[in-house]
Amino acid sequence: MNTKNIVVSGNIISELSDKIPNISIALNELIKNSYDSGSESVDVVLNKELKTLVVRDYGSGLDENGIERLLHLSKSEKVYGKINEHHRITQGSKGLGFLSVFKFGSYVTWETVQDGTLNVFSIDFHKISLEEDVTKYDIDIKSSDTDLKNGTLIRISLNDESYKLLVKYLEDQVNLQKVLYSMDDDSFLINVVINGNTFSNKEQIKLIDIVPERQVFKITYTSSEQEIHLFYNNIKIESKDYRFESNRFAVQIELMVYDFSSQTLKKFIPNLFYNNRDEITPLIYINDNLFYNYDLFDPNINRKKRSSQMIPQMIGYVRIICDDPDLTFNSDRTRFNENFLTINIANFLENFNSEMQSWAASKKPFLVDFSFLKKTSFDLPLKSYTMEDLYENIRDGFAYKDKVDVKLDNNRVIYSFAGKEKVCVFPLEDSEQKRYPVSIEPKNKVIDLKIPTSQMQLLDLIDNATDSSGNDIKQYLKIYVDDVEVSNGILNSIKEVAYKVIRFEYQDKYTGLGTSQVILKTFQQSSNLIGSKIKQDFISFPSSITYKFTLSSVITNLYKQINTLGDDIDKWIELVAAGIRTTFDVCMSEILRSGKLKSSGINVNKNLTNNIEALITYINKTQGSKKEISNRTGIKEDSLKTLLTVYKFKEAIYDANLGTHTSSQLISIKELENIAKKLGLFVVITNEMINNSFFK
Repeated sequence: MNTKNIVVSGNIISELSDKIPNISIALNELIKNSYDSGSESVDVVLNKELKTLVVRDYGSGLDENGIERLLHLSKSEKVYGKINEHHRITQGSKGLGFLSVFKFGSYVTWETVQDGTLNVFSIDFHKISLEEDVTKYDIDIKSSDTDLKNGTLIRISLNDESYKLLVKYLEDQVNLQKVLYSMDDDSFLINVVINGNTFSNKEQIKLIDIVPERQVFKITYTSSEQEIHLFYNNIKIESKDYRFESNRFAVQIELMVYDFSSQTLKKFIPNLFYNNRDEITPLIYINDNLFYNYDLFDPNINRKKRSSQMIPQMIGYVRIICDDPDLTFNSDRTRFNENFLTINIANFLENFNSEMQSWAASKKPFLVDFSFLKKTSFDLPLKSYTMEDLYENIRDGFAYKDKVDVKLDNNRVIYSFAGKEKVCVFPLEDSEQKRYPVSIEPKNKVIDLKIPTSQMQLLDLIDNATDSSGNDIKQYLKIYVDDVEVSNGILNSIKEVAYKVIRFEYQDKYTGLGTSQVILKTFQQSSNLIGSKIKQDFISFPSSITYKFTLSSVITNLYKQINTLGDDIDKWIELVAAGIRTTFDVCMSEILRSGKLKSSGINVNKNLTNNIEALITYINKTQGSKKEISNRTGIKEDSLKTLLTVYKFKEAIYDANLGTHTSSQLISIKELENIAKKLGLFVVITNEMINNSFFK
């Protein structure tokens, strides 16, 4: 009997790669592969000069068997949704993950390390797609021993068109944030580097910190507990049973509800929470991976009902966990493939969303501004009223009227609920009545805002204001910004870094002048260093506040000379590199001359690189040092843990030397900017080492 083999033409690779429909899905697939490998982080690096996209992880890597499994199309040993050996929910299962690389370029190289063996291989997409029989296409794998740690690096060569598409996609802040926060796992760090500019999910988004002044309440629900919890002022105020009857999936929901009567503050909601209709919305994560769907949990679901049954201004997280094989998606991961399971999931979310909104909306009146009292001042003395009268002062429409605590305090009545208070003041009978100092209480004493800011109603910064009799005087406050009276109470948009003192005053006829102030700081994503009141544009460090330092005139002069180059820095790379290298030297010399840090290991007999290594190691090992630097500079302590890495500074010194001796042949302006950022941080560290008494 004659037998024949099935011949598979190479164009099947092209057809299978079409299963990866767009850039977002392709990037998501690569990130999920890194996640499944157990890596604690993944770096996605786009380089204009080299025209490459590099995806690097630090997971388990691949041996020859792993490479064989990678190249076995449409076959995978992974089981989607199951907990894997890294204690994570498995993301991949279709065996098409490696095809996602060809969404960006046709020539791809893998460098992967597992247990001391480095395997390197490349695939040319154009060549393999022209093969008559793709199963006969040979892939040369070069193996060698290595000391490198486990992990995988994928280098994709880009053409001009694919590079421009990637840049355009990632420069959109909504797209970028969705890449950074594509995995709902705090232990997994995603770094995206676009031509030297690094973006990261290191700083997790906390709902409680997003526009707190307009938050109405937080809502939580878990299918295991089967209760909806309502929180106000971060205190649980009510719960409601809500049944969950499926054993094929689980749900965990966390929502923050807002009242944006003005659209101004709404702009401060992170881009991540906006849908394709430019409306804020909760995000859906399925098995810890972002699901690009805005219909499953629509905030406007009750729009056909009365407005009293709607709370459409919400953000948050809807998390679905499911390892059922019937949980499948369309190719661009925006919809479920319809079956009994997915219909059940959709129906649960729809019913929960509608009923939860109807219930929670009835609790909303008077909460956002905490305005549940009919009045806050009275004409008659307190003894003229009974406790029943005082309770009647609570508005009938306030859902928690029976939970308000009422206490008497001299001629005042204090109404408290969920950790917040409202005060009513009553006149005393005689002329010797007790007077209280004017009280003006801001919501926050210090405010940090990213520029450009929105127009601001300054009275919104005040939580409570009372005169000597306890009367509400908020509307009568005089407002000054940097000692200039603002009669209309409006602060216009600020478009540059600034430090403003906003002062509120009230002249009381009995107790005199009462004042309070709010400090408003505006910042760019990367703050400028200021030395001798000179703005330095080229050298910056990652901080939310402007930092002032006092060091020698040599350092200040170096800054001046480098920054006078302005936009022409790229024409003077050798000069700038030499100046940066010299500044590192001068900083270390000043630390040595200070006579401090003798226990750190730095000394005059070591070269610059070794001394910097000793200094950074000393800071990292000294308990409380990073916290002290953070408190003094405003650089977040978590950021310092990332920034104060020995190899990064050693690399900066090496690259500065490279720029000094070989100029632009081996160093680009972007790389020089990165070195300058390291120097900016090092100058601050130098200032702290010399001038901060914590370091001895």
